[in-house]
Amino acid sequence: LLSYAAINGRLPCRSGLDGLDKPNGIAVSPPCGTDEGYLPWLDLNMSPYDAWGNFFRYRVDNTNTIVVLTGNQHLPSGTVAAVVFSCGKNGQRDGENANGDNIYRQDAYVPDGVNYFDDNLIWLSQNMLDYRLATARRK
Repeated sequence: LLSYAAINGRLPCRSGLDGLDKPNGIAVSPPCGTDEGYLPWLDLNMSPYDAWGNFFRYRVDNTNTIVVLTGNQHLPSGTVAAVVFSCGKNGQRDGENANGDNIYRQDAYVPDGVNYFDDNLIWLSQNMLDYRLATARRK
């Protein structure tokens, strides 16, 4: 993501969809909007799949509204530029990640029951993105 931003002066938008509603790996044209989608793996020259064969999920934050919760920590809106996550072995977004809002959670694995959770989330901080764009003279 950082290399893409350095070359293009921005993060990629989410992946477009093919005629069968599957991600095609190519970022949609800007403006990106605020929708969650799939990682544009072809534009990033990487694998589209997590360890369980599921497509990586992705959301770029052009409106500074994404919030990330990790255990007892809270990364407020404006500090997260993008999130990438795996839906884990069950292939479904779990807990806070499943409701479609702008709040994402990275938490401990919960193997069973009503609170099942196996999502794996990483985020790119706005500060890191700004630094990379500045060093590439793109900001």
